[in-house]
Amino acid sequence: MAIVSTGKMAITDADIERRFEHQFSRIRLTLHTGRTHQIRVHLAAQGLPILADSTYARNFNPGKSLPESVRSALTSLTRQALHAEILGFVHPITQEEIFCQAPLPNDLSTLNDALEHM
Repeated sequence: MAIVSTGKMAITDADIERRFEHQFSRIRLTLHTGRTHQIRVHLAAQGLPILADSTYARNFNPGKSLPESVRSALTSLTRQALHAEILGFVHPITQEEIFCQAPLPNDLSTLNDALEHM
């Protein structure tokens, strides 16, 4: 749950899909390993903490400089701004490849829309 020289290997590929004003970005990640808190640790170590991550990110105060729609979407978050759109794995018994896909939840969709229109 930290980047240390004696830790287990963890690999995350990150592609910045969109940069928004006020230092916000939407990032698409691909995990090649599955370590505890891997995404949160890797992004925080690169100076890209996940919004509303109380463990690995500094407290975020939306401030008055953001449009009201963005401030409202940020302050209404009750969880990290992190979503697993696609999960894939090999079934342990049948060895079948399983893929699950989930749409962006309402709270993150609202935040994304607010950022897109900033």
